[in-house]
Amino acid sequence: MDELHGLNWSDLRVLLTLRTCGGATAAARALGLSHQTVSRRITALERALGLRLVNRERHPWTLTEKGKVICDHADKMNAVVSDMAEFARREHPDAIDRISIACNPWGFDLLVLPALVTARRRFPALSFDLISGDDPVDVQSGKADIALRFTDAPPEDLLGRQVGSLSMGVFGHPDLIAELEQGAYDALCLIRMKAERHGQIWPVDTVRFQSVVIVDDFSMLASAVGRGIGVAALPKVVGSRLHGAVHSKMNPLSATRSVWLLRNQDSRGSKVIASVEAEIHTHACKILQAV
Repeated sequence: MDELHGLNWSDLRVLLTLRTCGGATAAARALGLSHQTVSRRITALERALGLRLVNRERHPWTLTEKGKVICDHADKMNAVVSDMAEFARREHPDAIDRISIACNPWGFDLLVLPALVTARRRFPALSFDLISGDDPVDVQSGKADIALRFTDAPPEDLLGRQVGSLSMGVFGHPDLIAELEQGAYDALCLIRMKAERHGQIWPVDTVRFQSVVIVDDFSMLASAVGRGIGVAALPKVVGSRLHGAVHSKMNPLSATRSVWLLRNQDSRGSKVIASVEAEIHTHACKILQAV
């Protein structure tokens, strides 16, 4: 079969919904169609493909093995269609009604979300996709419209706008910080991120500490410091807001990171994206400069 003249994308969506819902009745309810319409659309798809896609003798209906394969192909088609729609959306930047923003969790909490409150007052119909994680999102590929990153080497192929600098400090329970400032490293526990390289932040050899707790999640790092488990290097903008922790006056850390707002080149013509970015920039600057 070289050409599938009778193939209808809407019929494929019915098949995908049947797979997701686990039966024709549930699929009909999800699509707002009658059971008879679902049956008719599946039949039309089977005729167009020349394949039996659904086991109708079973209740609820299930997919045949060939039906499962067709659904797998339809998933790929759906992804392509979504990419095409996203491409078309970006070709009309002033028509954007949805913006995706990427940042790590604490950056969202302190630097991004408060700015979105103001942005939503200006654009009440604007929707947002918030992508939270410690791994950087590929902005140039279109997976995010705006990204807030903590780096000294932002990608050159992106529109970059520096927000400020992220200075580090040593934080812990007051009693632990007192011991640290007295040089009693051998009585303290150091908490650090798994990805942190030896000597990257701490000016002293970590073997001087009584023990080392390694975590792979920043929120867990901050929580452990707040609960008095040990001391850790934290961005001052985070540590200064952490309940139960104080900043060491010794301040032996010299490490800093630049804070950048990054955008895809294709977003250059979008006034909406530029306005949201400006709100984030204004708020983030105030927070970072106040530390």
